[in-house]
Amino acid sequence: MLIGVTLADGDPWIRPFARWICRKLTAAALDRLSMPGRERPRYAACVLVDRPDRTGPTGAQGAFTSMVYENQERALARLD
Repeated sequence: MLIGVTLADGDPWIRPFARWICRKLTAAALDRLSMPGRERPRYAACVLVDRPDRTGPTGAQGAFTSMVYENQERALARLD
Protein backbone atom coordinates (compact mmCIF):
# COMPACT_ATOMS: atom_id res chain seq x y z
CA MET A 1 0.00 0.00 0.00
CA LEU A 2 1.22 3.46 -0.89
CA ILE A 3 0.39 6.23 1.58
CA GLY A 4 1.01 9.85 0.61
CA VAL A 5 0.84 12.67 3.13
CA THR A 6 0.63 16.27 1.94
CA LEU A 7 0.88 19.30 4.18
CA ALA A 8 -0.83 22.35 2.69
CA ASP A 9 -0.93 25.92 3.87
CA GLY A 10 -3.89 26.94 1.74
CA ASP A 11 -6.81 29.22 2.25
CA PRO A 12 -10.36 27.95 2.85
CA TRP A 13 -10.78 27.48 -0.93
CA ILE A 14 -8.69 24.29 -0.76
CA ARG A 15 -11.33 22.30 1.18
CA PRO A 16 -13.86 21.87 -1.67
CA PHE A 17 -11.06 20.54 -3.88
CA ALA A 18 -9.57 18.08 -1.36
CA ARG A 19 -10.95 14.98 -3.14
CA TRP A 20 -9.66 16.16 -6.50
CA ILE A 21 -6.26 17.09 -5.07
CA CYS A 22 -5.91 13.71 -3.34
CA ARG A 23 -6.83 11.79 -6.48
CA LYS A 24 -4.35 13.73 -8.63
CA LEU A 25 -1.51 13.41 -6.10
CA THR A 26 -2.13 9.69 -5.64
CA ALA A 27 -2.31 9.02 -9.39
CA ALA A 28 0.93 10.97 -9.93
CA ALA A 29 2.72 9.04 -7.18
CA LEU A 30 1.57 5.70 -8.61
CA ASP A 31 2.71 6.75 -12.09
CA ARG A 32 6.17 7.59 -10.74
CA LEU A 33 6.39 4.10 -9.22
CA SER A 34 5.50 2.41 -12.50
CA MET A 35 8.38 0.49 -13.99
CA PRO A 36 8.35 -2.36 -16.49
CA GLY A 37 8.16 -5.68 -14.69
CA ARG A 38 7.25 -4.08 -11.38
CA GLU A 39 3.79 -4.44 -9.90
CA ARG A 40 2.05 -1.28 -8.76
CA PRO A 41 0.63 -1.15 -5.22
CA ARG A 42 -2.92 -2.50 -5.07
CA TYR A 43 -4.08 0.12 -2.58
CA ALA A 44 -3.14 3.75 -2.07
CA ALA A 45 -4.13 6.39 0.45
CA CYS A 46 -3.88 10.14 0.51
CA VAL A 47 -3.78 12.24 3.64
CA LEU A 48 -4.18 15.98 3.07
CA VAL A 49 -3.59 18.24 6.05
CA ASP A 50 -4.53 21.88 5.44
CA ARG A 51 -3.25 24.49 7.89
CA PRO A 52 -2.56 22.08 10.78
CA ASP A 53 -2.07 24.90 13.27
CA ARG A 54 -5.67 26.03 12.75
CA THR A 55 -7.92 25.92 15.79
CA GLY A 56 -11.64 26.23 16.22
CA PRO A 57 -14.72 24.10 16.85
CA THR A 58 -13.53 21.31 14.55
CA GLY A 59 -9.88 21.60 15.58
CA ALA A 60 -7.50 19.21 13.85
CA GLN A 61 -10.38 17.22 12.39
CA GLY A 62 -11.32 20.16 10.18
CA ALA A 63 -7.77 20.31 8.79
CA PHE A 64 -7.54 16.61 7.96
CA THR A 65 -8.83 14.84 4.84
CA SER A 66 -8.08 11.24 3.96
CA MET A 67 -8.98 9.13 0.95
CA VAL A 68 -8.29 5.44 0.31
CA TYR A 69 -8.23 4.01 -3.20
CA GLU A 70 -8.02 0.63 -4.86
CA ASN A 71 -5.71 0.69 -7.84
CA GLN A 72 -7.60 -0.94 -10.73
CA GLU A 73 -5.47 -1.09 -13.87
CA ARG A 74 -4.65 2.60 -14.23
CA ALA A 75 -7.87 3.74 -12.56
CA LEU A 76 -8.43 4.63 -8.92
CA ALA A 77 -11.60 3.45 -7.21
CA ARG A 78 -12.32 5.29 -3.98
CA LEU A 79 -13.09 3.09 -1.00
CA ASP A 80 -15.44 4.43 1.65
